[in-house]
Amino acid sequence: MRFILLIFSMCICLLDVFSQQNTIQLKSGDFLLDKKFDMDSLEIDHYRLMIFDQLPNDIERSEMEDIGISFLDYLPRNIYVVSLENVISNMFLERYHVNSINRILGPYKIDPKIQNNEYPSWALKDGDLFVNLIFYKDVIISEKIEYLRRFCAIEDINPFSNTVVISFDPKNLYFLSDLEYIFFIEPIDPPSLPEN
Repeated sequence: MRFILLIFSMCICLLDVFSQQNTIQLKSGDFLLDKKFDMDSLEIDHYRLMIFDQLPNDIERSEMEDIGISFLDYLPRNIYVVSLENVISNMFLERYHVNSINRILGPYKIDPKIQNNEYPSWALKDGDLFVNLIFYKDVIISEKIEYLRRFCAIEDINPFSNTVVISFDPKNLYFLSDLEYIFFIEPIDPPSLPEN
């Protein structure tokens, strides 16, 4: 009997632990996030994943924008990438069915083709890795270029898509992914094949 009670208690504890986390599926992989309202250090990094139990309607979204939440991109399964101007009260967030607010960590931003120190041959040249840096929609690229030039070569700038092609030493990949204004890092496209 004690054994059954012990197993039952362990199952309840495990259910409680799993109910305190969200599983998200990103292009870079699957991740477990703690359910929390992380709004620390917004003056340094104001980009967050905002996870909803129920997506806001147009009126609710407008109200949220009025208090300083900018909706940048929608990710599948009730997740938005947002920019927060200031700390928002938990009561307000719960009213709009916000389940969790989480930092966007560097590993979330790296394409699987360039993870784990493995790189496609077309993206490597003379020891440098060539990638597309995709910036958040609200970032003004020209304000970030000079900083990037310190440790990488700027190959091309496309202000219309908010992307920059750079080449750099691959050991700096995770440093780049930790830059708060970078949305995603992917290898350059492979060379096109000739048509028949």
